[in-house]
Amino acid sequence: MTCPNRVIALMICIVSSSVCLAQDVIEPTGIEQLLAQSDHDLALQACLIGIQQHPDETEYWRLQAQALRGLGRIGDIPAAVSPAIELHPRDSGLILQRAIAYKNLGKIDEMTSDAQSMVRLGDGLGYVLLAQLAQSNGDRLTEIRCYTRLMETYPDSPDLAEWQFSRAQQLAAIHLLDWAFADVTASNQASPAPLKVLLLGELHARAEHWEKAEAMLAEFNTMTDKHYVGEVRRLSVLMDMNEVDKVTMLLQQYQQKYAGSDQAAHVADVQEWLDERNALKEQLRTAGKANHRPDGFETAEEMTAGEKRMQELARATDPAERQELKERLIHHAQLGMVLSNAEYADVMLKTLGNLQAKFVMTSQDRAREATVKAWLQMQSDDYVAAAATAKDAIRLDANSADAYRVAASIDFMTDDMQDALAAAEMSVQLDPLNSLNYGYLGLIQTDLGNPAAALKALNQAHHLDPSNEWIAALMVRFADSVGLHEAAILYHGSLRKGIYVESMLERCEMLLSAGLPQLATPDAIEYAEATEDHDEAEVASVVARGMHAWYEQTIAFGTGGPNMSNVLKALERAVGTNPDNARLLMLQSDALRRDGQYAESLAIAEQLLSRGADFAVLFQHIANLQLALGDLAGAVATNEAIQQITYEDDESVSIQKEIATVVALASELVQTLTEVEFTSDTGTAMGNLLASPDDTPQAFKADYAVKLSEFYEGIRPETKGVTLKPEQTDLRIEVTTTQELREQDPVIFNFDHQLAQVANELQDGLYWFTVRCKNPETDSGPSFGYFVKTENGWRLFPEPWAIRE
Repeated sequence: MTCPNRVIALMICIVSSSVCLAQDVIEPTGIEQLLAQSDHDLALQACLIGIQQHPDETEYWRLQAQALRGLGRIGDIPAAVSPAIELHPRDSGLILQRAIAYKNLGKIDEMTSDAQSMVRLGDGLGYVLLAQLAQSNGDRLTEIRCYTRLMETYPDSPDLAEWQFSRAQQLAAIHLLDWAFADVTASNQASPAPLKVLLLGELHARAEHWEKAEAMLAEFNTMTDKHYVGEVRRLSVLMDMNEVDKVTMLLQQYQQKYAGSDQAAHVADVQEWLDERNALKEQLRTAGKANHRPDGFETAEEMTAGEKRMQELARATDPAERQELKERLIHHAQLGMVLSNAEYADVMLKTLGNLQAKFVMTSQDRAREATVKAWLQMQSDDYVAAAATAKDAIRLDANSADAYRVAASIDFMTDDMQDALAAAEMSVQLDPLNSLNYGYLGLIQTDLGNPAAALKALNQAHHLDPSNEWIAALMVRFADSVGLHEAAILYHGSLRKGIYVESMLERCEMLLSAGLPQLATPDAIEYAEATEDHDEAEVASVVARGMHAWYEQTIAFGTGGPNMSNVLKALERAVGTNPDNARLLMLQSDALRRDGQYAESLAIAEQLLSRGADFAVLFQHIANLQLALGDLAGAVATNEAIQQITYEDDESVSIQKEIATVVALASELVQTLTEVEFTSDTGTAMGNLLASPDDTPQAFKADYAVKLSEFYEGIRPETKGVTLKPEQTDLRIEVTTTQELREQDPVIFNFDHQLAQVANELQDGLYWFTVRCKNPETDSGPSFGYFVKTENGWRLFPEPWAIRE
């Protein structure tokens, strides 16, 4: 208990701060001085007096939270600040105080809700809290979005450079090097710092700008005494890029510099890595293993020259020239295999067979011949013969990496995954400088569900041959199959350097699959503007789908992005160039629904249905629109139609059941409202449908249900519910579920997002309905909700968020 004498003394004068106080109230500036002097107890008492005398003055509430924090009473802050937030629901500063307290108390859901409220009020500082939460969850993409929105909201903030650096770190972590470089460069120019210089050095090293990287790392060493950090970072990047010579040079320096220190262990690890690489080189050199991967005749001119030379040798009698002809025929057959040109490889093998009597064929020659033959048999889907031929190739030359790679591909095609893995690993062991071997190993590891091993193999394949289109396609396949953003972005990074440029739109498709429409959409637009000869329909499709997905993220995360008008324009353009594309038509219908254009949305959806589309989500979309337009009979007919279809996949079967449930519930609700509606010529109150204390626990969790019951009991009888009139016969129904509300993605786009704020207080598995009762002649009438089917029948739960603390 506070000493009365101390309170009296406080009311008279605070000697310690030399600030004279009036007997009844203390100015906020005086309280701020108390807080500055760490006299939190006196400050708190002053705040309580100020709040009592001036409850509308928010500054006292804010200072009260600071005083409680100074006293270590974090747990008291939410209860102390919540009354002020109820009085001033748009004061984001008060919400911030409570959000910080929730964060310190580990109440993440509550903190997230308050941060989102700040964002909706236009206070970008809410993004700071959301970014910190994303960082703790390892959600780099969300963190990037938050910092992006912060910079858009406060372009002149003194913290802009630090936000840019924070975003740069996350961009670098997911291999978006171009964007990271732009951010950290701008941040460092505005506010130089050692860590920014260090990141610049790493980004230059990743881009193989070695002189710039070395300059940045040297600059870092002049800015801090922690030289080891920069040196270790550089060594790690060099090792990742297989720069053996540079690692060797630096290692010699560091061995002397760090001998006997704590860093000696890391230097030893680098030496071990270097020894392994040198041993591998020596092994290959001493074993004299030839790399039979066709690396000659790679251009059309060279291939033509090679073929011309073979024609010259066809009639040769000199043994040396005959051996040259044999080698060229086998080499070109292998070239056909590597280039996936079966016809070319087959011609070379047949020519070799016809002239074989002139040649001296070694076991290695026959192994190479058998390897190509096995590959050709695989191309013809004769897997049994292909497997047998591949075994012959390995028997003839147990050191043939090509034979093991082909055997691995055959095993992969026949789903013999363990044998495929063993053969692929052997091909890599025998020829570790062949990108195709690593490519097949990555492909097999992907299908075996080993993402770390797959990514390692694919990274090595990409490093050995960064322009190989097949390997690039494997990276896309890996991203789609595993959903690993880092792999997708790695592929994206290679394309940014101009490699495989003809697949720019394929890269955009990959970015869309990786959940990055905010990157895919501008890239597609940039590609179209920079390329005269492009497929307009394909570009329009990518842009429209990207805009739609980007808009969804804007709604879900409150980040910047296109508005609905831009989305609709992009979809209209895409549908104009792709009039038969069902996916685009579905997106256009969905966008129109989100824009409140229900009739237009339904027209497009029904057009799709008339063309024979029968995917379950289309029927669900149509049924929801029909209910929203007051066409219950149409929704019933749609339900009957989908129930006649037999679906095989679980998702479609689930949607089919969902439609039946929603339509049945909507029919019951309409019947209930119809019975209530026409009891009087002047209208009737809906109070008899208002949830009772027996109903609320069925819709809300225990503690919240009790508070809500008390709230509903306090509503005056004559104001319970909404008054209906006999002429309001057009009942328009919209529905969402508890799960959709928790995911912030209700089917009803215009559903009040205040309900989503209390989604964690809702019981599982419920359907939440809103109804608008319109006069068909005037197209007007009241909307009310939310209706839930309970054990006692349909009950109305108006404004259930009103008691939210």
